[in-house]
Amino acid sequence: FNREPGRGSYTDLVYVKPYHRNAPYLVGIALGYLIHIKKKRIREKNPLIPRQVECLVGWFLGIALVVSAVYSVYTSYKEDSRPFNKAENIIYGTFRHFVWGLALAALSMRLVNKFLSASYWIPQSRLTYGAYLLHAIVLIVYFGSFQHATEYSDKNLPCRTQQLHSRHRRGISHNAVRKCVVLPTHEVTGLTRATANQPGLKNVFRGNSDRETVIYHEIRKPIRARYIRIRPVRWHNHISMRLEIYGCPDTNICVFLSTYPGCISPLGMESKSISDAQIYASSQLNDDRAPSQARLHIQAATDGKNRGWSARKNDLYQWLQVGLGSEAIVTRVATQGIDGLDEWVTKYRIQFSYSGINFRFYKNAEHSSAQVFDGNEDSSTVVVRRLSEPIRARFVRLLPIEWHKHISMRIEIYGCPDCITPLGMESGHIADSKITTSSILDDKSLASQARLNYKADGGFGGGWSSLANDANQWLQVDLGTYTRVTRLATQGRNGHDQWVTKYRVEYGEDGQSFQVYKPSNASVARVFTGNQNSEAVVHSSLSPPITTRFIRLIPVEWHNHISMRIEIYGCPGALKKQLELIIL
Repeated sequence: FNREPGRGSYTDLVYVKPYHRNAPYLVGIALGYLIHIKKKRIREKNPLIPRQVECLVGWFLGIALVVSAVYSVYTSYKEDSRPFNKAENIIYGTFRHFVWGLALAALSMRLVNKFLSASYWIPQSRLTYGAYLLHAIVLIVYFGSFQHATEYSDKNLPCRTQQLHSRHRRGISHNAVRKCVVLPTHEVTGLTRATANQPGLKNVFRGNSDRETVIYHEIRKPIRARYIRIRPVRWHNHISMRLEIYGCPDTNICVFLSTYPGCISPLGMESKSISDAQIYASSQLNDDRAPSQARLHIQAATDGKNRGWSARKNDLYQWLQVGLGSEAIVTRVATQGIDGLDEWVTKYRIQFSYSGINFRFYKNAEHSSAQVFDGNEDSSTVVVRRLSEPIRARFVRLLPIEWHKHISMRIEIYGCPDCITPLGMESGHIADSKITTSSILDDKSLASQARLNYKADGGFGGGWSSLANDANQWLQVDLGTYTRVTRLATQGRNGHDQWVTKYRVEYGEDGQSFQVYKPSNASVARVFTGNQNSEAVVHSSLSPPITTRFIRLIPVEWHNHISMRIEIYGCPGALKKQLELIIL
């Protein structure tokens, strides 16, 4: 992956051209033909150089050439390093493919030993050679089937640049774009270069099927970019689009702070909403120190056995992993030592993953390597560490690197579900006509004023207030389409000593029939804790979340008068009973 600043038309004129890539292919064809016609190894006897010395020198030179052809740009590739100058670019770009192919040919042809020349390798070698001959044909057919250009650059393969949050688009008139490809570009020294997230089949996003419905897509691996290009590849009647792009000015933390306030809820280790089956470890000391015992504040059992997770060995290969069930935003981690024993972890690192297979170390802007978190100084005190740059993950793994006596831990993970976008009460995206109530106190306390952080202004009352103070009052919001709702936020009435202290939630699909919201495995309605003053925002999570179109808040208890301002959080664009989140 050669890295040429200001590469201009390098890709079109050089990088993809056959004359730039055919050297190793032709070397391979020639090598296979020579092996076939000779039926044996070619040896040139040189009495001045012993065969063993010839082999050792040849192996060393061959491997050195292969490694130099592949990895000589490694240090230049790093972002803080000096890029190749013009002469270095010319030399490397001209000879790397040929040198690589020639070195492999030399290793294969002249320096094979008796083991590699044994007759039982003949069937496998002929199959390999046949596949090699067919490889070019397969590539021609495969890439010839694409309806758009494909480029694998120095960024999109080894780096997979990240930072775009999400985007949506919709068609105009009777025309609609069916599918499109996203090609973000970065400005580099006055020029631009494409650095798309593997443009190709994986980057073809499903578009619209009509002219009005908004289709949302979340880019799981965000990217940093100054320019975003959307390239239609299939359309209805004519290429026509309207779109919005979501993200944040160059940092993750600003998205978190502005969009996900109060994202510090325990995710379920202590409460056991995270099941035992979701907790794994590299090893365990015994059944009493299993990963399922690694729950914050877990106490010694009645039989006197100590509680907490302990690794079988004290080494740097131990880890404790928690599966969150679904993708969540993780903002904090809390640790303890084992209950009742003088054992704890003093330092650890964090890894996270979406798949549970490939894990990445947690870093922030101040750390180029994995960040080391300070752990505990005793076995009972809870130590909470904040992640300055919150992460999105389905799996979180703690890796102890220093400990007192033995690797032993109890933990909790804090954050919130990833589906917590404000749905539009505060922003006005939800229209006034979509907000209804059982009653209003007067024309200064309308339903349309029930928006989070709405301020009293002139003839407006700073929030919704009901006509009567009784159990028959409610505030209802039509979300417009089926939406996954995960959290609620409430305030009292701005400028007045009025607020709701407790409320219930109902939801429905048609605005007429409603069902009461209940927690998991509960038979009675959940009563949510409201406010204690008129200005502080109180967030409440819905566990489990609900998928609905209409949501209704019913005050149960209040201070002075029923008055509310609210926001609803979740995922827009959900289908009935499920979230429509198309990831291709």
